[in-house]
Amino acid sequence: MTSPSPHRFPVGCFDQRVRAWQRWQEAQSTLQKKREAEAKLLWANKPDKLQQAKEEITEVTAHFLQPKILALHELGK
Repeated sequence: MTSPSPHRFPVGCFDQRVRAWQRWQEAQSTLQKKREAEAKLLWANKPDKLQQAKEEITEVTAHFLQPKILALHELGK
């Protein structure tokens, strides 16, 4: 009888990590696009739209950063 390898992940664990990584990459991409849009508005001197862009960046950051922290905490258990 052989003992299970200590390097094997439980079923679905790797898939969970892949999905978490993909979500994080998508969030980073979205945030980068929002920041680029903000820079364009700043360069074009459009303060009315600039405030909205800043709010969107804050929203995206809050929306994606917190789940990342929670997901990493859960995966570390």
